[in-house]
Amino acid sequence: GGTITTSSSGSAGKGFSGDRLLTIGTATSSPVIQVTTTGSRILISGSGSNADYAEAKAMKSDSTVTINNGTITIASADEGIKSEHAVILNQGVVNINNSKEGVEAPFITINNGEIKIKSTDDCFNATFGLGGELDDGSLLTFNGGYTVASTTAGDGLDSNGDILFTGGTIIVHGPQQAPEVGMDYNGQCNMNGGFLVISGTNSNMTQAPQSTSLQRSLKIMSAQMLSSSTLFHIQTSAGANILTFKPERNYYSIIFSSNELVQGGNYSIYTGGSCTGTVSNGLYTGGTYSGGTFRKSFTINSIVTNVNF
Repeated sequence: GGTITTSSSGSAGKGFSGDRLLTIGTATSSPVIQVTTTGSRILISGSGSNADYAEAKAMKSDSTVTINNGTITIASADEGIKSEHAVILNQGVVNINNSKEGVEAPFITINNGEIKIKSTDDCFNATFGLGGELDDGSLLTFNGGYTVASTTAGDGLDSNGDILFTGGTIIVHGPQQAPEVGMDYNGQCNMNGGFLVISGTNSNMTQAPQSTSLQRSLKIMSAQMLSSSTLFHIQTSAGANILTFKPERNYYSIIFSSNELVQGGNYSIYTGGSCTGTVSNGLYTGGTYSGGTFRKSFTINSIVTNVNF
């Protein structure tokens, strides 16, 4: 409980550093925590691509970081929350307003609550730290809650292993330059529930959830760059809104999944125009969309439908 404010300007400084479990909040206690780190990294050994550094981190644990409640605000010169084992959000509000990497651990699970991340590299990075493009067994899971990830030069959702969606709302404002993408995984990615929208680049590494998913997804690619001021809209053949979205950066691709996508359904894509609905983190709800440019109609024909225009 209580209000906790820490600020570290020392090189490789940490706000919280635990050798074992780091647990924040309970069902009845809701601490208010603000952590700021501004220190530079320290070279431990090696050089170039083999260099090993100690870096500034707002929260770091050698075991599991569990957030059960509270309001946490982080600004970090490097990583926001880092665990050698797992990071679990069960409830509460987490705002990582500045970071190089937002949340990193072999196992990351969002069960409920709200988390918003701004980073210059990966917002979420599920990894054992081995590097490379092989499946290392790590897992990034979204079971519920409300997630917003925005990265300028990294991957919004990155797992060196698997990604699993079973619920929640996940909004990703990806980078605007390849080779980084909105979502990147080395293992499997199953979309079994929830709402997902990702804007990204025209990279050939752009990934959607896989055909082993239970819920249908779209992988939409534009041959021309769309500016960040350009709305992206999908509607049914009857004109019902399925998605109206305004990415934070210029984009070529949209990855989208919702339980409103049905097998055999006919949909149309529009860009530009305006919407009278309420916008939050780029996603519009309610209101009326109008004035857009028709791009393409398509039919849902599989678990993952590819659309190009």
